[in-house]
Amino acid sequence: MYQWFFSTSKTVITVVATCAVLVCTPDAEASDYSSADGSVMSITEGASLMVDGALQRSIRFELLATQWRNERGATSSITAMAMVDAYQKIIGMGPDAIPLIISQLRAEGDEPDQWFWALRVLTGA
Repeated sequence: MYQWFFSTSKTVITVVATCAVLVCTPDAEASDYSSADGSVMSITEGASLMVDGALQRSIRFELLATQWRNERGATSSITAMAMVDAYQKIIGMGPDAIPLIISQLRAEGDEPDQWFWALRVLTGA
């Protein structure tokens, strides 16, 4: 993910990828702003965040996938993995989760995680 930060004493503009933009009015005051290491942005007033729905779903998926991996631990039980709340929430995203899961499978290459249960539930195949 690409991040660019522009700052003056009165204005902070952040562009994340190509589908999220933080727009600040000229009189917006920024007490902090985000950096690539994940520090928090705090805009007191005069700012709005415009995020594309696809980016929101992608972020939600990534957060849930990370939570799922952390909560399931090292288990060989597919049933136990699939019953973790975060995994169920990914399934609850409905058909919007399918391209995200397929993208995740591609990224995992020859060692895919247990996404096949979710795909079967979501596609019926």
